[in-house]
Amino acid sequence: SGVASVNSHHQAHHGVNLTINLLSSAFRSHGPTVSKTRIAAVRNDCAIMKAFPTLVLLVVVCCSLLPEHAHATVVESCGDTRALVPIEENVIEISNCEKGPCKLKRRTAVSINQKFTPSEDVKSLNTAVFAKIVGLPLPFIGVDGTSACQHLYAEDGETQVGCPLKAGVPVVYKRSFDVLEIYPKIPSMTIHWELQTKSGRAITCFEVPAKIV
Repeated sequence: SGVASVNSHHQAHHGVNLTINLLSSAFRSHGPTVSKTRIAAVRNDCAIMKAFPTLVLLVVVCCSLLPEHAHATVVESCGDTRALVPIEENVIEISNCEKGPCKLKRRTAVSINQKFTPSEDVKSLNTAVFAKIVGLPLPFIGVDGTSACQHLYAEDGETQVGCPLKAGVPVVYKRSFDVLEIYPKIPSMTIHWELQTKSGRAITCFEVPAKIV
């Protein structure tokens, strides 16, 4: 019976060792695989987290590459009038008009925003605005011949700066005018809009086809 007890104990011990060896073998065969999978998943998550700020930055950059003034109005140069600021260095927005002919509806107001940067100091600015109809200039009542200084703002478009203008400093000219009811309906004309010094020197100038409806 002592021998049987010893043999039974030996067999049990052998069974435990066999179980341990099987578990160890299973861990060696599956454990690293599971660990590698989990590590790969964690690394993938980390890569996504690291890439997220880059994706956001790419979106911001792409948006910044879009046209800065999506609603800028297409305008023309003023022919023989040579302005200090070339037409291509102006950004002009006329309300409800991205391309001529602009429809000027009677009994309404039209707003103009014009951003430009003078290449030299300018002491003061006056407005010269008229409509060319069949070659004849007809001034805009209440706008033509008035000072532009009170309509000049900083680049943010909110801070009023007035005159004088400094070389290399961007400004925004903001002006609105009424299309009076007394104006007749005109199917075709050209608006001439010029900012000039007291001596008549053109600082900015643009023209745009329009009609009064």
